[in-house]
Amino acid sequence: GYGFDTGVLCTCRFSDSFANSVTSEPALPWDSKYLMCNLPEWPFEATEVTVSIFEDGVPFPLAGVPFRMDIFEEQVALAPNYGDYRGGTSVAVLGHGFKNAPYTCVFASPNTPQFDWSSSVIPES
Repeated sequence: GYGFDTGVLCTCRFSDSFANSVTSEPALPWDSKYLMCNLPEWPFEATEVTVSIFEDGVPFPLAGVPFRMDIFEEQVALAPNYGDYRGGTSVAVLGHGFKNAPYTCVFASPNTPQFDWSSSVIPES
């Protein structure tokens, strides 16, 4: 955009067509052309949203710009992160963005053949 005032508080509002919205933490203006907003958590179903800019709570004279939300699966940790080479260790994959769908765990190292384990059941937490 153009005309961002680096001396005022700017935020970005992400909105869907169902009147759901979330507002970012204060945006970081680089100069009068560039503004950096960190995307807040989006807890709603819609993935097609618009982004609007606010300066000191007043809408910037710009129509909402289309933005697409995608859910990325991210593995954060394994618990435990070790197991007996003979098998039998239950390993929990911790993270976020997982869907309730079948997954395949692949256990491999550069020096051993790959072993796949599949399950259509995700344990309840």
